[in-house]
Amino acid sequence: LRHAPGEAYDVKGFGASGHTLRPDSPLPYVDSREFAKALGFQPDVAIVMLGTNDSYREEDGDDWGAPVRGRVAALVAALRQSSPDVRVLLASPPEIFPELPGLDEERVANLGQRKPRLEAISLALSAAAGEMSGVEFVDMGSVLRMRDVTDGVHPNAFGAERIAYRLASEILGATESSTPFDEPSVWPTPSAEYRGQSAGWGGGTWRTAFQSLQDLEESARSEPPMHVLFLGDSITQSLTGHGNRFAVPGGSRAFD
Repeated sequence: LRHAPGEAYDVKGFGASGHTLRPDSPLPYVDSREFAKALGFQPDVAIVMLGTNDSYREEDGDDWGAPVRGRVAALVAALRQSSPDVRVLLASPPEIFPELPGLDEERVANLGQRKPRLEAISLALSAAAGEMSGVEFVDMGSVLRMRDVTDGVHPNAFGAERIAYRLASEILGATESSTPFDEPSVWPTPSAEYRGQSAGWGGGTWRTAFQSLQDLEESARSEPPMHVLFLGDSITQSLTGHGNRFAVPGGSRAFD
């Protein structure tokens, strides 16, 4: 998310693993050190995404409405005591995937029980945002795909990228159609491990690297044909086919 809105934004994260929206759990977020740091940061925009860990509990039964709204109101009040003009984006928890292949039976059963609770929590969060001035609800329910999570819940690098751009579109006041995910055949998929700086490519992100390739394509259309040498490692070795590879001086192995 630090890169998605642009350089004009100073983004800080104060997430706390295992913490909940409800204040009477073993790990309430409002009592965490991370929340204290968040208040000290005095943000202009605060993104609140809680509720996934609340879905563990059965004590609330089917009544997620009033309790959730009260908890949101208390959290927002604490934010505004520190930053009176803060803009609050109240995001629903992302979808969870009990059907993800490879999960054991206990995990599948657990996520299957939690999934409807999470949906109820999201509805309650939406209602809470609608009742509060200056609080905007962000529906994250359809942002992640099954392949974007590692264990049915937590996002991998690609899932994190999708979440970041969804939130960035809200911060910037853009429409969802302005995100790069509506044109998958046009926009690249980010590498889960971009090493621009450590590989000596001058830093930047995967998106700046892709933009350089686009610029190269544009120049090729207006100038005589160019010869392109593709340098890489064992990941890129097969892209040009056998016989089109350059190895290290004296190298004899396929991966030299």
